[in-house]
Amino acid sequence: MCFSENMSLVIGVTGIVSSLYFYKKNIYAAIGICYFSIMEIIQFFQYKVINKCNNNYNTFLTNLGYIHICFQPIFINLWLFAFIKKPNFT
Repeated sequence: MCFSENMSLVIGVTGIVSSLYFYKKNIYAAIGICYFSIMEIIQFFQYKVINKCNNNYNTFLTNLGYIHICFQPIFINLWLFAFIKKPNFT
């Protein structure tokens, strides 16, 4: 977690709103922005349970964050399609 609790929330919400704006213009850009905004929203909730290792909510959020990180390469590649005129999926 790189930012403060409030900054993570602001970046997350701004990213979600931005992804809604880009949805009609370029769906690949919207998907990438939304995915990484969700990461900031997860981090916002993780700030509530920092240093509470036995808390079930902390365990759930940590596992959710781990799963989110595991799928980042897929969503980075989807986001990169926003910069290609004709994506070739074959």
